[in-house]
Amino acid sequence: MGWIDKHSRVYMNKIRMQTSQHLLRPNLIIYLDAPVDVVQAKLKARGETTHPWLKNSPVYQNSAYLNLLYEDLLKGDYMKKASPYSRVLTYDWSDGGETEVVVEDIERLNMDYFDINDKQQKDWRLFKEDLYSAYRAMYTMCNWINGAVNVIDYLDADNLLLNPTEQEAFQRVAAKLPGNGIPMGFNEEMGEQAPFLDISRRYVRRKAHYYSVQKLLLTDHEMKNYMKERKRRKEAGEANWWNF
Repeated sequence: MGWIDKHSRVYMNKIRMQTSQHLLRPNLIIYLDAPVDVVQAKLKARGETTHPWLKNSPVYQNSAYLNLLYEDLLKGDYMKKASPYSRVLTYDWSDGGETEVVVEDIERLNMDYFDINDKQQKDWRLFKEDLYSAYRAMYTMCNWINGAVNVIDYLDADNLLLNPTEQEAFQRVAAKLPGNGIPMGFNEEMGEQAPFLDISRRYVRRKAHYYSVQKLLLTDHEMKNYMKERKRRKEAGEANWWNF
């Protein structure tokens, strides 16, 4: 009943399994509920004004699919599995609601005082500050997500994975982005002034998040000509000196 092919679904499920095991279950789930027909009516109205892509959507016009997704899978399956571990607040949001009421309900919740063996809030009872710090570092540095998402032993998802031609095109676009590969604070191409004592550049460069580019690609004739023209346009003061 879905709109993705089998191989894409297998690939996405593999990513889900590799990432969800690292995530703490939420302290609180706030579910703003509404009947499917009400949701469809609101989406149709929005499609007539600000969101025209919703107007003839095969997804949101399919009542059977939406009932399966929200009534059976979300409310009937996920919520039942999640509620022993997370607090759940559910509201009928058919006509909207008062956010102040939601805030007051949250403030009244007990989120801390549970038995040591209680399932409720179990993931968040780490007991030692060192463990809390370790989780903060793991989620902030994002090393775990790179491994979970990029190391997938499944190569049949042709609609999601780049083929060699697409990968080369992506690499060329990434190589043209101003300052790509240069960490924040060192991006002279975008007007930043690098520190006079540049001792930390090598370490910071390794920690920067940017699109990875194959260096061999930058040595071919096309890219060499591009870099020369790029430099000329920048020195001439053109606005989009890199985008051509």
